Amino acid sequence: MRKLSLFTTAAALTLMAAPVLAQDVPAAPPAAAAPAPEAESAEEQAIEAAGEVFEADMRTLAAELQAAKTAAGTDTAKAEADADVIVARYQAKADAFYAMIAAFIASPASELSAEEMAQVLPAIEVIKTVPMQVRAGVMTVPTAPAAAGNAETSPQ
Repeated sequence: MRKLSLFTTAAALTLMAAPVLAQDVPAAPPAAAAPAPEAESAEEQAIEAAGEVFEADMRTLAAELQAAKTAAGTDTAKAEADADVIVARYQAKADAFYAMIAAFIASPASELSAEEMAQVLPAIEVIKTVPMQVRAGVMTVPTAPAAAGNAETSPQ
């Protein structure tokens, strides 16, 4: 049952993290590691490592989208076209990460029952939507005006 919780928690965190990845937020300090009740299998360790890479990729995606949006300035069509190209590159990474987790869940190594698999597999589908969620977060946040400090004030 620990594994069921692992995957549903990972899917939920991925979904909740997407809007945060699109914002400039300082990185949180690493949490203290809690002792694991069971040793992780090689497959679980590989998924964990891939999850860390995926998270880093989504942060890079957000940075690339922000740079493209800034470079496009007021040309919304260019910003959207550039975003399409950038997201397409990262979509393959999201699909591959999802496939890795789905393959593990469907394998005997996951130790999940058919009922548990039926619950978990749809829950992790959210992973495939993360690049578009990051895009939406970046593209909907207004770009700060370059000359914000140059606002005129009238003397009174």
